[in-house]
Amino acid sequence: MMTVGTPMLGARPDGRPVFNPDSMAHRKDAYARGGVEELIRLQTRFVYSEPDAEDLRRMAIERMCRLPTETILSFYDPDPGMDIAPLLESIAVPTLVAHGREDQLVTSAASEFIASRIPGSQLYLFDGKGHTPMFSATDEFCDVLRNSIRTGRAERTSQGSLAA
Repeated sequence: MMTVGTPMLGARPDGRPVFNPDSMAHRKDAYARGGVEELIRLQTRFVYSEPDAEDLRRMAIERMCRLPTETILSFYDPDPGMDIAPLLESIAVPTLVAHGREDQLVTSAASEFIASRIPGSQLYLFDGKGHTPMFSATDEFCDVLRNSIRTGRAERTSQGSLAA
């Protein structure tokens, strides 16, 4: 199993929030007003946060704006049943937990917490990358995933960042 930039509800064990508070405040306000395009633009600003991700942001906005309004609002509707923390210790399959170290939406500490609770899991942090390293660091992402499947180790065969 693999997780990438997985959010959790609530706060980290140190009490600090998992989600970017600025993002969440704007999101709550836009959701209350039904500002669908504003929600999409806000989401893409935090998800595709790397300086060279403008094309990814533009493509994501265009694609998401074609979805039905109900689908978009459903995505942003807060779901208190999403708390995965109680499930983590029961996961019994090899798990790679990946996260962009510079994620502007969900702090990488969330993935550190997740990896610390899944027995035998491996954590890989993508240096200089945000919420979607599968798009912004595709070669590295594929290399780490392949290596994890082949060897059970979360590392890049050439260069990368292995988190302990």
